[in-house]
Amino acid sequence: MSGLWPLNTYGDTYEVVLNHAPPYRIIDEQAGIKTYTGFYVDFVRELARRRNLDLKFHEVPFRRALALMENGSADIMTGPNRTPERESFMVYLDVELTREGKAFYVSPEAADITRYEELESMYIGVLRGAKYFKRFDEDKKLRKYAVGNYSTALRMVSKGRIDVAVMPELLGDYINKTNAFDLRKAAFKVPGQPSFIAVSKKSKLAQSIQELVIWN
Repeated sequence: MSGLWPLNTYGDTYEVVLNHAPPYRIIDEQAGIKTYTGFYVDFVRELARRRNLDLKFHEVPFRRALALMENGSADIMTGPNRTPERESFMVYLDVELTREGKAFYVSPEAADITRYEELESMYIGVLRGAKYFKRFDEDKKLRKYAVGNYSTALRMVSKGRIDVAVMPELLGDYINKTNAFDLRKAAFKVPGQPSFIAVSKKSKLAQSIQELVIWN
């Protein structure tokens, strides 16, 4: 894969890959300088401070973050759900961060969605590489339109290019409000799966993963 930075280019600096997903991962850019904040960012920074680790943050699309973790070009990823596929190349810290529910956003004029089966007639915006819930992820009948970020998905709903977009609820509410899309949340929602901090199995950190979660 081209354009990847080498693992630990800066000696003992560990590479953290993340996408913009408020309020958990907030990336702001002013005069060409990016700042990284949010709950997940604060958590991993505190972990690094207590373990005397140097971190460098990189903004990448969600699916690319997974690829970088898999090939060892990144060390840490903030907030992924746990799946058997991801556990083949990442080690998860035994600290659950959140269980945010998944919400479905539709245009104000659209009919409400009250049950799963109604999704079968719709074009659904999803984040490329993301997992939502088992039935949805494995359903081959659904027409899913993968995009690089959730703002694009909501914009497509607002312009009538797709029928609905699914995403973590707090994130969807934030994007909907800050971009004035004025979309409506459907009545149908799905409980969330736990999110974690994960370490690439090819990272030096993987050798001392248990030590990372000892907070005293």
